[in-house]
Amino acid sequence: RMHSSWWRVARLFARSDVITLPLEYPEPAARYLGYTCRSVRLPDGHEEPGTRDLIRLTGWAATALLAHQSGVYVARKGECHTLYRQHIGGEWADLLDDIYTLCRLRWSYRIPSNTTEQQQLRDLCERTLGFEQYFMAIYRPYVLAELRGADAAGVLFATEMLERVPLCDADVMAALSQLAQREGEPVAPVARAALAKMV
Repeated sequence: RMHSSWWRVARLFARSDVITLPLEYPEPAARYLGYTCRSVRLPDGHEEPGTRDLIRLTGWAATALLAHQSGVYVARKGECHTLYRQHIGGEWADLLDDIYTLCRLRWSYRIPSNTTEQQQLRDLCERTLGFEQYFMAIYRPYVLAELRGADAAGVLFATEMLERVPLCDADVMAALSQLAQREGEPVAPVARAALAKMV
């Protein structure tokens, strides 16, 4: 869940192929900062920008944090925000509640037509970057621990993820450089491929 949530942070929106920290808004000049690029199909067959990926991003990241920090597994998407408040809480619980209740339940993934509610959506998008940065502050040491760990399968999986979704970070690159020296091990060529995408 941690690795797949990293993929969502990096790839659901219009971010660069190689990610550097700190994260920025996907599209700072856009009305909703790049978080509404995925279309929603309406009952009449037409499509319009919507919030489905915003909900996916925050819900899956919260699910990953619940498993990683609390050992709690989310069985149904609709429970994610309530379980997060119950087991982690803190400043991001309100954001997760608001995104679920407004974007999913009230607006049905659509951008609202009411100007007051449009401002509410803009506010949610503004707050989302902080949640992404919070997730990355936990994911970065997590992936470094995986890269430096003793579990060969875990090391390989983390390396493969970074080859697919490069995180250009000095400590990550140093860990990958060490793995690239493990000649004869499956992780070495993957680490070299990941590094090649970061330079």
